[in-house]
Amino acid sequence: MTRAAKKVQTVHFEDFSGKEFERLVFAYCSRAYRCRTLEWYGEVGADLGRDIWLVIEDGRHGVQVCLQCANRRELAFDKVSGDVEKMLNARQGKPDRFILVSGGVVSAGLRDRVKTHVNKLGIYECEVWAHTELEEKLRTDCPEVLQRFLDDEEFPDEPSALKSFAGLAAQGFWPDIIAEWARQADLDHWHSWASNAFAGIPHVQAERIYALVELCNWLLGRVWPSTHPELRAAFDNFSAVALDLVDYVRSRGDRYPWDEWFTIPNHAKKLDRWDPAEYRRLHAEQEAQEDVVRDLAFELTRAANLVCDMVRSTCDPSFRQTQGALLVYVGVPERPEYGPDERTGRAYPGLRQFKPWCRGDGLHFTSGQHVWRRWTKP
Repeated sequence: MTRAAKKVQTVHFEDFSGKEFERLVFAYCSRAYRCRTLEWYGEVGADLGRDIWLVIEDGRHGVQVCLQCANRRELAFDKVSGDVEKMLNARQGKPDRFILVSGGVVSAGLRDRVKTHVNKLGIYECEVWAHTELEEKLRTDCPEVLQRFLDDEEFPDEPSALKSFAGLAAQGFWPDIIAEWARQADLDHWHSWASNAFAGIPHVQAERIYALVELCNWLLGRVWPSTHPELRAAFDNFSAVALDLVDYVRSRGDRYPWDEWFTIPNHAKKLDRWDPAEYRRLHAEQEAQEDVVRDLAFELTRAANLVCDMVRSTCDPSFRQTQGALLVYVGVPERPEYGPDERTGRAYPGLRQFKPWCRGDGLHFTSGQHVWRRWTKP
């Protein structure tokens, strides 16, 4: 049966007052940008052409952005240019970026005139958002804020209350990051795929290895909220373990059968002559490398459980309460976790310094430091 496409109704921003429109744009900025500062001048009047002024965190001095809101069916160039010139007399001076936000249609000719004028004043980044672009940004970045706006829910007047209303005062982008990490890490099926690493012949699905690579790349590209540095550290720790597991399996493993699994190859079976000493050496090499895979899979589960614990202690006390902690099957079910003294900073020291036999839980697979150092070398 063909399912009918759901029709999305166009938002008529012009039905709302100028102050309501500015509230919505302010709420969008607090949700869409990682702001060092965010001020709403239009709310107090005498804004000198600066309805909203924010400084976006970029790891250096910050990017100063001025937004001018114009909720009109038809936008006049003289009004826009006049407000831009008044803005230059404000205490902040020239912004790095100017954004004109309109609740109506903006013609191509007017866009070009505004951008040319702004550039001549020495502001070289200029954007013009017509009603269609604003609506798309709201639906993409903060659909729940737009829905509350359309449901006639009253937005607060006070800027700090409006930030909380937008859902960013305490959490930043954390809920979205946490949900996407849980999805890509496949937490709901963790026990199934991770336990394969502890089989008699350890094996990891090639699909899962590639998924971990994608997840680590995704985490690397995040714009992290400034809150909860301990949660950020837990994500970094997870990435470090995952990358070492991926690198180790891909560099030492073979794909078998039909490219579905990564396993450590048994080179002893490939000897073309009977050589007991060489057979024992190759067999010991295989077992040692398999134990490294087991220890890294165990460590990755500890790292994932640490992320879940940090989410519960910082953002969402109910996160995965129903599902519980992540388990692996090592002959019997095990619950890999970091001890209290391992939960500050990065718990995983990296492959060269990793000493699983020193863990307090007593569960490890490699037989000792001499074996580890030998078989973790590139």
